[in-house]
Amino acid sequence: MSSPRAAAILTLSALLLSTLACAGPDTQSADGTTPSAASEEPSDGLQLTVFNSTTGDYYTLAAEMEGAALLRLRAEDGSWIEFSACELDALYGICIDKAGQEWEIEGEE
Repeated sequence: MSSPRAAAILTLSALLLSTLACAGPDTQSADGTTPSAASEEPSDGLQLTVFNSTTGDYYTLAAEMEGAALLRLRAEDGSWIEFSACELDALYGICIDKAGQEWEIEGEE
């Protein structure tokens, strides 16, 4: 009979292996960011003030939008923070990135 600890270790190992197997140069990492070429910039040059409730930090980040939908933010390290179903109202709103972190979008810088 296996212990709960052993079962948890096996589950985490399987998750890690599946993540590593699926990771590629254009895939999203476990932290919700997508590796990207340094020269790739958002097309509209929009800068948003955002608050990450997980870290408790404010950032001013480049944003890529389609209409009122926030598609992604450029992290300070140059990677992308990806969103889906993130509709903003006058550039304000609360969104969850693809890694499950909550972001408060607080308008244009």
